Amino acid sequence: MKFPNYALGLFTGFCLAGLYFMLPTIIDGFRTPAEPKPEPQRFEVVDNYKGCDIIRWENSMLAEYKYFMRCDK
Repeated sequence: MKFPNYALGLFTGFCLAGLYFMLPTIIDGFRTPAEPKPEPQRFEVVDNYKGCDIIRWENSMLAEYKYFMRCDK
């Protein structure tokens, strides 16, 4: 069975397009994995009040802080 020229052209084009889009993923698969980034610290002691720590808590990427007190007593 002989394929028409346009069918072979379509098949070749699809193969080249697939390779073009998959090539970055294939290359990244051979690289050594990067060190994971440490998560940003979400709790920070900012002050003391009458023997208690005042802790600033960050819950999101926004500059939205919540404060609470932690007492060891």
